[in-house]
Amino acid sequence: MVCRQLFESRRWEVVLSAEDECRIKKITYADDTELKLRNGECRLPLLGGRLTVVYEDKTTSKLSLCDDKAPLIFKMRKYWEGDGRRVKGIAKGHYIVIAPETWKRTGVTRVEPQLCTDEHFLAHYFFSDGDKDIDRFRDQSKIVLTQSVLQLKGESVFDDSGDGNLFVGKTPTLTPQGGISWACVGEEAKNGWKGSSFRPEEREISDVLKDRQGRFFVRVYDNNVELVDSGQFRYLRDIEEIRVNGHPYAENTLLLPPPTGHPPTEVRLIGVDGGTGGTIRSVTPTKETSTRGDTIVVEPRPILGTSTRGDRVSCTIESDTGSVDVVLDLPRAWWRMELDEIADCKWRDKPLVMTRQEFREHAFDGAVIRLRLPQRIKSARFGFDRQLDKELTLWGKNDGRILLSEFEDYTQIREHLNEDAPFNMECNGEKLTLIWIAADVTVTVGYSVSSDEKPCARVKTPGGGWRRGRGFSYGELGAAGGTVGGAICRSVPIDRRRQTIHLVNVETLSRLYDA
Repeated sequence: MVCRQLFESRRWEVVLSAEDECRIKKITYADDTELKLRNGECRLPLLGGRLTVVYEDKTTSKLSLCDDKAPLIFKMRKYWEGDGRRVKGIAKGHYIVIAPETWKRTGVTRVEPQLCTDEHFLAHYFFSDGDKDIDRFRDQSKIVLTQSVLQLKGESVFDDSGDGNLFVGKTPTLTPQGGISWACVGEEAKNGWKGSSFRPEEREISDVLKDRQGRFFVRVYDNNVELVDSGQFRYLRDIEEIRVNGHPYAENTLLLPPPTGHPPTEVRLIGVDGGTGGTIRSVTPTKETSTRGDTIVVEPRPILGTSTRGDRVSCTIESDTGSVDVVLDLPRAWWRMELDEIADCKWRDKPLVMTRQEFREHAFDGAVIRLRLPQRIKSARFGFDRQLDKELTLWGKNDGRILLSEFEDYTQIREHLNEDAPFNMECNGEKLTLIWIAADVTVTVGYSVSSDEKPCARVKTPGGGWRRGRGFSYGELGAAGGTVGGAICRSVPIDRRRQTIHLVNVETLSRLYDA
């Protein structure tokens, strides 16, 4: 029994999936309603009650769906991607729990539940790192918590794929845990090897895989042949490690740019013989990447919107007996200035430059610096020079936002100084300069004016704040000493209807003309 999310409606459906060897004659619901089996799948319109499966040899199976005692629990891939398979309880990993809409969940709901094809049920998102203290429903007996019984051991290398660990060298071993009688290993491909069942106490995974390499699933069952847990893993025999810019790629790897911005990133997959351990068949994306011998070169590229996949690169490594996809979310740091939740500039990898007066103006307007770092980085410290006395949680409520107003009273902003003041971030022991506060004697161009982007006009909202405007008014052009013709030549947007004049817009135009 599997669950999956429909693409258009985003609702979750439950499907009874039958292998080719299952000779099913008929499937009926509790009230003897016969359900159709097409291409080995039977979609369940109702999620309560019981199913009866009749086989061609006249044997039958009774399958319980959701009832008042227990919900439907499905083990998912990383970040709830793909299809989920029904299991007996929650151990470690990502899960979808389908329960009646009347059930009330305790704890903090990190992801809102979504609708199911049966409107009387909701799909709840659960994640467990193996601890028993997880959020659940008010009646704690309605979710079964189990210990992780699926443990693969072996040498592996780190990457960001959601397809399970990448084991290298010797084939991984499956350590049998209590209550596990059977296991099944097969290939995670539409027309791939269907797999083989075995008893973990009698056979090793290497005996089942033989010479196969690639992406595989592993499922473990109890004495009643009920699925207890499932997972995925990848196996490439000849890979030794992945290096980024000459260093082994690890969970704590972080790429911070120098003041000149991110340089091209070099990725190498090192084999046991010093080569690639296979053939690099394809690399995605194609525009920003190139191959140089056994090295993949990834150019830095701007990030659009709030996307977290701007630095993702994947490649397919093909061996003589299979292929594996390797994924790296290159952990580059990016930041940008935002005002009233509207971005006033693109994501940057070079320090913003502004004077102390400009810093105070932006702080008064409610501007923030939004920082984008890998999800595995939880917090960082900020401040001027070496005074890193502000700690910021990068994920959750703050979402990587640094309020400029928190630093208005700092000496570097309040007092007139004749030297520049760098606004720094420190993370994992490395320092990064986000802003250069230029000395008062220096004339600089503010962040909102750039040679490769249009200047932005701001207008007041009914609540007294600011938002991005359609363009500058005629009055603002005249106050800044400009003309309509000159604005058109400089690609300055003009709002022909607005008649108000805002000083902040006049100053923006003045800086543009001075530059």
